[in-house]
Amino acid sequence: METVNFTFQKPKNTFLASIVDDYFYIDTLVSELTSSPEFILPYPIITFGYFFDHPFKVINQTLNESVIANLTISIMTTQKIIVQPNTDKIKICAAHVKPYALAYLTKTPIHSLP
Repeated sequence: METVNFTFQKPKNTFLASIVDDYFYIDTLVSELTSSPEFILPYPIITFGYFFDHPFKVINQTLNESVIANLTISIMTTQKIIVQPNTDKIKICAAHVKPYALAYLTKTPIHSLP
């Protein structure tokens, strides 16, 4: 039986703490989780997530579209988005960043990112 490997922390570095609310790492089997697919609700935090070796399915129920993703950047939206595992294992490294943090990482507006 595998246990859920979950780490959740606030940045200790002063600059990172000014743009990153928190970050987390999860490594487990899907069967070990108790929750169902997660609805992404609009809130003023952007999540960068990288799915190691086990991509996720991102479903936009409003547009009736889905994609398989190894890397996601959540956007603030009013559309109904679901993120769910696409394999039997989850291995994620992610960070919740403040909305203005994107300006430190790219000059591309978030609405034009895929």
